[in-house]
Amino acid sequence: ASMWDCMETVWRAAYEDREHCNVYVIPIPYCDRNSDLSCGEIYCEKDLFPDYVPTLDWSQYDLAKLKPDIAVIHNPYDNTNIVTSVEARFYSHNLKKYVKKLVYIRYYISNNIVSCDKCNSPGVVNADYVILENENIKRQYEIYYPKGNAPKNKFLVLGSPKIEKILSTTIENVEMPLSWKQLIANRKVILYNTSLGAMLKNP
Repeated sequence: ASMWDCMETVWRAAYEDREHCNVYVIPIPYCDRNSDLSCGEIYCEKDLFPDYVPTLDWSQYDLAKLKPDIAVIHNPYDNTNIVTSVEARFYSHNLKKYVKKLVYIRYYISNNIVSCDKCNSPGVVNADYVILENENIKRQYEIYYPKGNAPKNKFLVLGSPKIEKILSTTIENVEMPLSWKQLIANRKVILYNTSLGAMLKNP
């Protein structure tokens, strides 16, 4: 649910275009992975989405029966993620069996550098389209694509929904938790964000 901002503006555009789109938000379960890569604690964060976003129960939605035209994902790692995992039936190669087009939107923003492993993760390879924020990032995805042979028009520079969400956010339309208000008061606040990658390499 905390990664919803990487999809929200895409969802909103489709949701408001009722004439052409039926759009569904279906939060799926995921688990923490144990050190042996087995499944640990399982989460489903359906109730943590914003109140204005209608969500469906994943267990009541039959992909094989409904066969949506497009599925949008933000987790491209499938079985290669050593920290968390969705159920195997939601891995990108399995989603491809039931959707006409699979679209991957990154949940993070790169500082103009993308690692090779991110560019050839399963979801990237299996997606019909990958939405990227600029031409520089696109070039890296094309260079690092398996065998350097990226399909034409697979990588689309359409901007970043995450950046769109940030730009549309104001102090007036965000409810800050009371505990934060008490801590922050009128101070200037700087958010220092660390990468999970650094912690994994140097535990």
